[in-house]
Amino acid sequence: MRKIQKLYLNLYLIFILLLFYFPSQAQKNIESKIDSLQKLLTHTKADSNKVNILIQIAQIQRYTNPENSLNYSKQALLLSKEHKLPLKEAEILNMIGTLFRNMTQYDSAMIYHLSSIEIYEKLKISRGIAINFANIANIYNIQKQWDKSNDYYQKALKELEQAKDWRSIGIIYINIGSTYYQKINWVKAKEMHEKALSYIEKSKDEESKILAYANLSSIFFELNNDAQAIAYAQKTLISPNKTNGIVASVTMAKVFLKRKDHKAAEKYALKALQYAQDTKDLEKQIEVNTTLIDIYRYKNDLQAQIKIWEKINKLKDSLHQINLNAHNQSLEKRLENLRFKNQERVANEKQSKQEQIISRQRLYLVLFASMILIISFLGIIGYQKNKALKKAYEEIQQKNRQLNEQKEEIKLLNNNLENIVNVRTQQLQERNQQLEQYAFYNSHKLRAPVANLLGLYNIYLQENSAEEKEKILAYIDQSVKKLDDLVREIQRIVETDEHLSKAKSC
Repeated sequence: MRKIQKLYLNLYLIFILLLFYFPSQAQKNIESKIDSLQKLLTHTKADSNKVNILIQIAQIQRYTNPENSLNYSKQALLLSKEHKLPLKEAEILNMIGTLFRNMTQYDSAMIYHLSSIEIYEKLKISRGIAINFANIANIYNIQKQWDKSNDYYQKALKELEQAKDWRSIGIIYINIGSTYYQKINWVKAKEMHEKALSYIEKSKDEESKILAYANLSSIFFELNNDAQAIAYAQKTLISPNKTNGIVASVTMAKVFLKRKDHKAAEKYALKALQYAQDTKDLEKQIEVNTTLIDIYRYKNDLQAQIKIWEKINKLKDSLHQINLNAHNQSLEKRLENLRFKNQERVANEKQSKQEQIISRQRLYLVLFASMILIISFLGIIGYQKNKALKKAYEEIQQKNRQLNEQKEEIKLLNNNLENIVNVRTQQLQERNQQLEQYAFYNSHKLRAPVANLLGLYNIYLQENSAEEKEKILAYIDQSVKKLDDLVREIQRIVETDEHLSKAKSC
């Protein structure tokens, strides 16, 4: 099982190298590259360029100095958020997630990967989503949670199929195959790696193809298919990649050992050991030396076995010390993070309390100012209402005075009216008397002379005697005079009445 875990870790490191772009491209002098980038950073004004430079510096140091890489990554993240560069923000979040994963801080790594996925989903970038799903799957794989790991690999595959990224799909299938390899399900591991190989061949990625060959050589050996194991191992050894060469050489050594060809087995084991020493991979050196012990056991070379056991023990001690140092550094880093988080929490609580006090003071100030404004407003309204009421009261008093005056006038008018009515009544009575007198004159006294005149006139017309006509004319003359007197009398009555009316009206 330990050998299987070592193989997976090796494949995992290769997966990281294949999926992500490294600006330095294995330059010899990393420090000079960082210095030149830092100088470029100071002279760059464009925000997007600053973010790119910070990312490059972080990527160069991600394995040599992960803490510095993390600091530069966080600077780039803040700058990308400040200037609203969501694509860069998602890329940096994913990068920080991988840094925390390499530092074995898996919970922090998961948070950053999920945040990156959220942004990529908004931007609808399938490949970005897939890379984060694959990284989360790797975290579960390291923790030996195979089912969760495969679930996230399947999610990554769905996204990559939409993007038609055959190379990345092939690498995902290699990782899925590696989980089945660790679960000792050789058949399923073979199926996944063959599927990976079919996708990688579409993308024409030779490096990934060699990785698939190396893994298939180990799988076919476990399936006791030595011919296929040798065929894939030989395809692997064509590549100059020493990491894949270790896997292929060990497979070849095991096949020849099974065939009892100890010389060939030793040859490939020593070749694998040389590759492991060149790559400074202590775990691989231990694994290859263990294979050499099996070879020397079959050769009955006890002296060689003892020497190799001594080497293995030294290698184990060195590896243990390295792991112990890494563990201590991880613990120190976690302790430092806890201290920082505790200080940050205390500072945040202090700041929060201060903000609460300031907020409360502001609230009281606002309430006090509001009360003053309300009181002032009510005072202004009260003053205006009081002024309006005072004005209305004065108008009412004025109207009351006017009403009293009108009342007095009406009273005087009523008194005068009574006198006027009495006077007018008396006038009407006198007038009636005059009218009755006038009517009497008109109907009786005036009628008689008129009737006499009409009668005398008719007699005058019928009379032939001149003497009689003279008499009649005398009578007519008397009647006319009498009529004239009556008319004068009537005129006098009328004039008297008019004078009286005018005098009383005045």
